Amino acid sequence: MVVNGDDYHVMCFTLCHTRGPVGSFLVRLSSVEKSERHYSLSVKTRDKVQRFRITRYDTGYYIFGGRPFSSMDDVVDRYRSEVIIDGITLGAPIIQTVRPVGRQAMTVTSPRDRTNSIILTQAHRQGEKTGLLLLRKGKKSPVYGKWKEFYFVIKYGEQKLLYYEREDSHKAKGLLDLRQCRAFAVDPTLYGRNGVFMVMLKYLNELSFYYFAAQTEELAQEWLRVMKRHTLKTPDTAKTEVQQIRSLSLSIRDSKLAKSSGHSSVYCLVFLDGAALAKTILMQVPCIFDESYLFQDLPLSTTSFAVELLSASKRAYIKDSSIGRVTIQLSDMPNGQDDDKWHHLMTKGSRTAQGSLRLVANFKHEMIFPIEEYTSLKELLLSDNLTVIEALATVCKDHHAELACALIQIFCHYKTLV
Repeated sequence: MVVNGDDYHVMCFTLCHTRGPVGSFLVRLSSVEKSERHYSLSVKTRDKVQRFRITRYDTGYYIFGGRPFSSMDDVVDRYRSEVIIDGITLGAPIIQTVRPVGRQAMTVTSPRDRTNSIILTQAHRQGEKTGLLLLRKGKKSPVYGKWKEFYFVIKYGEQKLLYYEREDSHKAKGLLDLRQCRAFAVDPTLYGRNGVFMVMLKYLNELSFYYFAAQTEELAQEWLRVMKRHTLKTPDTAKTEVQQIRSLSLSIRDSKLAKSSGHSSVYCLVFLDGAALAKTILMQVPCIFDESYLFQDLPLSTTSFAVELLSASKRAYIKDSSIGRVTIQLSDMPNGQDDDKWHHLMTKGSRTAQGSLRLVANFKHEMIFPIEEYTSLKELLLSDNLTVIEALATVCKDHHAELACALIQIFCHYKTLV
């Protein structure tokens, strides 16, 4: 409940001098800030009343200890199970005072009788995913620097990712609106370790990259699945909607550089929409790479991929230099067919190729229909003693292999759905 100044001092006296349980609390409009956007949370500790400030912004969020909450109820629910101070969690709200010594007894009116009162009930908590992960972040990809461990919390209902210095920290170090992000799996070659995935944030046409590392590959896949689901504008997409499955397989086969280039050791980085996701081994010039990668479940927003050839610096404190880059639009590639070509390595602002790369790419996309569609199609194909299949075989007499493949795909998808 929220109380005003007239009742507040009596309520605080009650919190200090009664034998009520430690953790009893009340919320009031701040007497320091004469605005309904500022509140004070008073909590009974073992020997005193501790006060905390809560600020409500125009966005509708309540900020407490650096953390955003969608309502006052969420603040209370959070600290009913989490320590707020000195090992204390919130208990029951103060609703009625007792008669203090030397004062006239006073009963606070019911919240229903006050227009500005809020009933703080323990509502059903929204789902969260929490855990420790390593993080590297920056404005460029790949991100240089050291990994640092944080405690992460995904708010399912708000589609937000928060991270803290420690699990018991009250102030968040950072917040990501997952609805503005895209999540990708990262090939182990990029950082030389398994269990890495990446989130790319685009805000005001500026990209920020967040690379995460989990203790195991299974744990990383679990986090990635949750993040991919909540990077959608509407995470609870109906299963009855048609979905598009997109994947890209890429092989870097060979490279050609001018003899006078002066590069001795080179490697390649693979990018999807500007985010580095894979890396070849370091090779001595001249070299043949012959390395392959597979990127599955590409977001619909992914429109291109790029391969950049870099020259490795001989000194650790000097960054590697870019020789040139190949960028290919996915819309220009045939569906499900190998595209084996030599591509010019170009640099920004130059019209002269710095060399060339031979790439074999296969971009595949297919539509996955809801189970109702497959059920109806299955019943149609198997009805009337397979007359429909016989008719299809007659029409496709020169393409029986393609027809058989299509039928197998239909029944395989139906089997996975059910």
